Amino acid sequence: MKAPGTRANEAERVGALHGYEVLDTEPEPSFDALTALAASILDVPIALVSLVDTDRQWFKSRYGLDASETPRDVSFCGHVVEAGAATERKTKAFLDEVENERVEKPFNLKNVRGIVRRFVDARKVES
Repeated sequence: MKAPGTRANEAERVGALHGYEVLDTEPEPSFDALTALAASILDVPIALVSLVDTDRQWFKSRYGLDASETPRDVSFCGHVVEAGAATERKTKAFLDEVENERVEKPFNLKNVRGIVRRFVDARKVES
């Protein structure tokens, strides 16, 4: 898989993420309600609140996925953070671009949607 790149302000972005002290915290009902709602509205089997750290994407909330994190170098959200903007891509084109075996198996994904969240200081922290 083509690993996601980093932005020029990556150290600043990761520093901001760590400053929020949310990584590796316990699940929260409000986040879990959002992922369940997103899965329902979009009629998808998996919905995540993913925080992209230096070498991993950690899931603050997950619906339909057991893993609590995945390596950043195989993450869809790492590509969203790299792009720096909301993205929706049909998976076949995305597969061609990032060569991710997760697209075809085991999830048979049809498309990938990601939204970059900007916090008060405008740094891109999550997807």
